[in-house]
Amino acid sequence: MRRLPVVAGVVIGEGARIFITRRAKGQHLSGFWEFPGGKVEEGETSFQALHRELQEELAIVVKKADLWMQIQHDYSAMSIAMEVFMVTDYEGVPRGAEGQQGQWVEIGELCAESTEFLFPEANQTILVKLAALGPP
Repeated sequence: MRRLPVVAGVVIGEGARIFITRRAKGQHLSGFWEFPGGKVEEGETSFQALHRELQEELAIVVKKADLWMQIQHDYSAMSIAMEVFMVTDYEGVPRGAEGQQGQWVEIGELCAESTEFLFPEANQTILVKLAALGPP
């Protein structure tokens, strides 16, 4: 099965906070929280896709983003190859620009076992790595 290339951005804010969004109703995995991003379009690099997706979804312009990890995951309906970027500099104030809910969350709260923020399976590796980083 061919893996769908996707990107995700871990958008870092002040005080060890990460900006996350909630998948809208009607979307695959609706109701789950996620690190913003999306599909890499044909002829586009992962870095270009990250810039485009975060501008569309969060209304920000990425100024600095570094490839942080790569994840391959098989869902029942599809397989993905995700490149995850650590976004440390951007212009604008992140918000749910496509009508989706978005909010800042501290890393400790995001990674706690009792967290209210449920993420898709493919994102669990990101959460584990964030928890290992801990607060700055």
